[in-house]
This record gives sequence, structure tokens and C-alpha cells, in this order.
Amino acid sequence: MAFRADYIITGVGQKWPTDLLLKSLCDPELPEAEWWRRMSYLQNASWQTKDPELSEALDKIKEERKGSRFPVQEVASPQNLPAPSPIEQQRELNYFAPANSLKRLLKGSWFAEVRSKDDYGEEWTDKFIDALMQSEHRDQIALEWGKEDKPLQIKGHIVGLLKDAGVLKGSYDKIAEIISLTQNPRTFSKYMGAGKKQPFADWVKCYVSPQER
Repeated sequence: MAFRADYIITGVGQKWPTDLLLKSLCDPELPEAEWWRRMSYLQNASWQTKDPELSEALDKIKEERKGSRFPVQEVASPQNLPAPSPIEQQRELNYFAPANSLKRLLKGSWFAEVRSKDDYGEEWTDKFIDALMQSEHRDQIALEWGKEDKPLQIKGHIVGLLKDAGVLKGSYDKIAEIISLTQNPRTFSKYMGAGKKQPFADWVKCYVSPQER
């Protein structure tokens, strides 16, 4: 569903795609204060853009969580809601964490052992991750990274896609065994294989392909 506001500003230097922020409200584990804070940003956007589809979507989400829709007189705004606690603030999109962790992963000694050619050094991998985390997929990656067990899966997806694109050589199982991030390498190998199903799979392929020509 397309909304009139493509992005929602949630703080200094922080913005979410509207559909992702809306989807985050369906997380039953989202703390109450944070749920209302995000809801307020979306409500404010629906009022400013006069978007009936966004307003209807917010009504449905509130009805599912609270059992009732918004009455006309009910007003929620960022100014009249309690500030999130430090723990709740940590749930905000964090682009640095995935970028830093992925860079360190690709700087491991294992990478030189399985890369297809010397051109794929630390400078290349750093630029690759920087470009990925500046792409249209950055919000989704950051959002998923904040969930339990997701960082390891994302690492597997990235490594698997680099193997699929020809940056790395060897089978999924062999590469997973060399990296040795999990007690059972087969687990990481499965994450690698699932990389091709991720929304950023084509982006990785298109980024690498000029390097292959």
C-alpha cells in the first residue's frame, strides 16, 4: 500500500519508511510507551498529509491492540507522550551496529582464504558494506538486526550472496566451516543459502557484477 508520506521522521537523523514503521506497530513485544510514540508520529503524518489510507490503517492497528479505534477527540502527539526509556530507545533503528559488525566479519582471516581474487580486500569489503547501508535496504536491515537471532542470519545472507555473486569460492558448507561462527556449520550454511530470498539479493548482484567484468 502506498501512502502520501514515503518516510516518517522520528528524530534527528532518524527516519523510517512509512510502511516499515506501520508494520513495527504490529509487534506484540513493542513496549507500550514506544508503541504510542511511534503511533503518534504516524498519526501526525496522516493529519499533515490528509492521508485517509494511513488513517484507516492506524485505526485498524489500534483496534487490534486496544480493542477500539481512535475517537475524534483522542489526540496523540510526540509532545504529550512520555519519553522512551534507555532500553526502549535502543529499539530505534541503529545503522552503525550492522555496518560495523558486517565489516568486521568480512575482515576476518577466513575471507582471504575463500575470496575468488585478491581485488576483494578490506577496502573493497568496507565500501561494499557502506554502500549497502546507504541503499534503500538500510532500514530493513537495521530493523531486522535489532531482533533476537537475526544478526547471525543477516551475516549468513550477506556471505551467501557474496558467494553467489562470485566474490567467494567454495560451497556454502565449506565456507561456513571455515568461518566457524556456529557450533554446527550447517546452520550458518542454511542462512547463506537463504540469502537469495532476501530483498537485497539483486542489489548485491548488481553491485558486484561490474567488478566481475
